[in-house]
Amino acid sequence: ASEDDNALGIAPESNLMIIRCKGLGSVHEAEAIVMAAKKGADIICCSWGPPDGDIKNPDDDEFVFPMPELTRKAIVYAAEEGRNGKGCLIFFAAGNGREWVKNDGYASNRNVMAIGAVNKVKKLSSYSDRGFPIFACFPSSEIVLNTDTNTYHTLYGLTTPDRLKDEGYSIDDLYHYFGGTSASAPGMAGAAALMLSLDNNITLIEARKVLRDSCLLPDGNRAKSIHPEYGWGIIDTHLLIKNTLNQKTNNMETEKKNVKYYALHVGVDQVDIKVYGNTFKTLAGCVNDTNNYEKLTAQFDEKKILLNSQATRENFRHYLSKFIDQATKGDFIVITYAGHGSTKRDVDGDETDGRGEDETLVLYNGPWIDDETKNLFASAKKGVNIIQISDSCHSGTNTRNTSSSQ
Repeated sequence: ASEDDNALGIAPESNLMIIRCKGLGSVHEAEAIVMAAKKGADIICCSWGPPDGDIKNPDDDEFVFPMPELTRKAIVYAAEEGRNGKGCLIFFAAGNGREWVKNDGYASNRNVMAIGAVNKVKKLSSYSDRGFPIFACFPSSEIVLNTDTNTYHTLYGLTTPDRLKDEGYSIDDLYHYFGGTSASAPGMAGAAALMLSLDNNITLIEARKVLRDSCLLPDGNRAKSIHPEYGWGIIDTHLLIKNTLNQKTNNMETEKKNVKYYALHVGVDQVDIKVYGNTFKTLAGCVNDTNNYEKLTAQFDEKKILLNSQATRENFRHYLSKFIDQATKGDFIVITYAGHGSTKRDVDGDETDGRGEDETLVLYNGPWIDDETKNLFASAKKGVNIIQISDSCHSGTNTRNTSSSQ
């Protein structure tokens, strides 16, 4: 897709998954599409479809070739379940019979992007299928009709690797006449791969919009609606890079705006002597410190402060569980504790430090064991950020080394 002989292609670091099947309309083509999606394909490119009509004969333009139901379901599966639910990008060659794309049940499927061909002067190639719902065009070959022999001759095409040596079409292991919409579709797939290399979190709906907005008509203007020949236009990869990065930035800003912040602040100067007796002396600064922590989180979406007799095991569990249940990927939960810390004999054998003791927070009406913290943290949804600050004895291990994957 470049006139530069030293160019490596649109997306040279892409990996290719080759899946072959036999029989147009057979169950094999449906199985091939599902296999591609299940094996992790981001993009599915199909340079095949119904037989092309004769470009010299307009009488065959109305022939309709429907898509089999199994193939339709396979495409729906790839578009909805592929890429871990973000949706595979599916491209089909529009066809080379100078016919209407709407009559091709494959290229006109709503989950497919049909790609037409344009020549070097940005005009629709003389063979390319056209009309709604063609999605866009990509540069390809051009042909000319020999009126004496009533045959076609390829003027030029795209250069592509050939089969090596005698098995190939040329002596230099490169084929210089690759063309048709069968060349346009993989060209557009390459542009899509470039887009995904910049933002692989983009969804299928977002990707289609970015591709659409990155197409220009031959006059250099954006199409206000689908053009009868060019669809949304000819892909401009420079514009595609710009639009992809803008989309990525917008998504990041949206995610940032949607992030919620929760805070649970606990300060215990005095504990219940009916529970602890005279084991723990009254402290002087924990409530004061906790009030200061609370001020630091004044702008948080939701917060709770528990002081002295409010800092019971039941209240601590209730509010911590509540925030963990509410938090989703990207959200933050901040937990601060100021008070006594202690230890308790380990009863389940999960301590590995050789001391055989669980670390605890000394809440008002009973100790809170590090195992309890671990279990609650482990129930958080993936991607939730939890920050715990403990100003207490044994604070270095009172979260029980909760798994970093949480």
